[in-house]
Amino acid sequence: MKIINLTKRFGVKKVLSDINITIQKGKIYGLVGNNGVGKTTLLRCICGLLKFNSGEIIFDGDGEKTRIGALIETPGLFKDMTAFDNLMLKAKSIGYEHSKQEILELLSFVGLGDIDKKKVGKFSMGMKQRLGIAMALIGNPEVILLDEPTNSLDPQGIMEIRNLILKVNAERGVTIIVSSHALDELSKYATDFLFMKKGKIIKEMKVEELLSQSTNSSIDEYYLSIINE
Repeated sequence: MKIINLTKRFGVKKVLSDINITIQKGKIYGLVGNNGVGKTTLLRCICGLLKFNSGEIIFDGDGEKTRIGALIETPGLFKDMTAFDNLMLKAKSIGYEHSKQEILELLSFVGLGDIDKKKVGKFSMGMKQRLGIAMALIGNPEVILLDEPTNSLDPQGIMEIRNLILKVNAERGVTIIVSSHALDELSKYATDFLFMKKGKIIKEMKVEELLSQSTNSSIDEYYLSIINE
């Protein structure tokens, strides 16, 4: 997938400015930047929730649009329904036929196979995030976009989401873009990094380069040196 000269404005304010990136299949990308730099807006443009003003997104394959799943900000869940019913409703809403068995297997895949009839409103934050990722996987997407998936989670919940992201990538071959300002956490599983500042991608690097460049300082200190250049 290629993003070419993508620009997005809200009124006269330019939120994204000439974004040019190539997303390679099977990678896990960390989209890094301070709050308000345009990370969520970029993800919304990629998955079609926002129309951009100029530029283009070229998808891989034979011309058909790449299937994209997304968990943007908080999961859109119905609290008075079970996880199973939420997933079935999501499948129906996008016109995708999933059997009961496929939904049960997906729940088991994200670590929610033993919740039975428990309503989503009684889920912990970590459980809701795992269900949100399951929702993003409905329709068997090739790419999923995750916006701050570990935000507000405790250390146990953060580890569970990290392991689930790695599992989705390894076992399903899904390309993943994760936005966050927590560079240290992202460095534990991302393969590539995209650094954003004021609506622009200012630097791209592999995780190996990030770790080697930050040997004499903490990763967060290195990140600050990049965005303050």
